[in-house]
Amino acid sequence: GASGEERLHEDIVMLHGIKGLEWAVEMEVGMKISGQFCDVLSLRQRYGSWLLPRDLEGEYHIFISYRQGGFDSQLTEWLFHKLSREVDGSNMRVVVFLDKRRLESGKNFRIDFSRALMRSILAVPLVSWSALQRMLKLVHDSPCDNVLLEWTLILELLVCGRLKRCVPIMMGAPVKEGGEEKKLVRDLFADGDANKLPDVVCSEVVKEAERLLVDEGLKPSKDMYTRTVKQVVAQILLCDGVKAWDAKGS
Repeated sequence: GASGEERLHEDIVMLHGIKGLEWAVEMEVGMKISGQFCDVLSLRQRYGSWLLPRDLEGEYHIFISYRQGGFDSQLTEWLFHKLSREVDGSNMRVVVFLDKRRLESGKNFRIDFSRALMRSILAVPLVSWSALQRMLKLVHDSPCDNVLLEWTLILELLVCGRLKRCVPIMMGAPVKEGGEEKKLVRDLFADGDANKLPDVVCSEVVKEAERLLVDEGLKPSKDMYTRTVKQVVAQILLCDGVKAWDAKGS
């Protein structure tokens, strides 16, 4: 091993925050280390084991499903950072799928995210007020809603045993600063949006789910063809999950 004197001369690099290693790589700007500028490629080669993972993997411990935008994106990004630094029972880094961190440009994103989901152990769908707003407007012949597609696949994969568990994070509308005893979000069930969801089967979602499952050699359940938007969400919410409104801000 290196002597104490040698260790004293090793570089000390700030990992997190503005101007830190992760920021420099994420923004593709590089950074100075010990007075010498290192470009992004050099940073990845030198400190790759300390950086958050990118690109697709063969399998995942956790698949995060969410509606892009606003607080939902911020929360899932935080989850990705947090969970990616955990280790499993074999002392291996937990492998997490988050679309903005894993999907690769120029490839079919539906095939890639569905394959990632089918190769995951645990699904974490963010069932939020924001996610449900777009679903409230769905009709039988609506274009395929990707979040509803992911949740439909989650239910199918639970049925066939490809997924071990589903742990939804339930989250109502964000609370304005200083409101409701410093709660971050409202109770998802308080406004009753889950009960207002349409009792219709979205044909494009079913068609796409069937195609993706069959391509993986999986047979869709009979229930998939008659499961309405409202029923998909209701069945996801039957899984024991996390009620975000129980958490309070500082």
